[in-house]
Amino acid sequence: MPFEEAVLGGKAHGVEVEALDEALNSLGKMDRRKSRVVELRFFGGLSVEETACVLEISEETVKRDWRAAKAWLFRELGGKTRPAKTEKSAMKSGGVEESIN
Repeated sequence: MPFEEAVLGGKAHGVEVEALDEALNSLGKMDRRKSRVVELRFFGGLSVEETACVLEISEETVKRDWRAAKAWLFRELGGKTRPAKTEKSAMKSGGVEESIN
């Protein structure tokens, strides 16, 4: 499942990379472990089991942290999302739309 969908549910919108970076940095200041879970699961592609091993925590803790982090990011990014450009409109504007899939 794309990260956008995991964070924003069925209302997946284009998430600004800068807004996501800011949100992850804020999360890291409040709860470093939850931030690491997001980094390892999403950016590192690790499974729950692999993440638990790396962080030396239980799989259940990884699952709880992952759910909590997604909920927190959803709230943080709620006001910072915009509809994703279609491929055609991105090409017209000369830009390539970055997506977090």
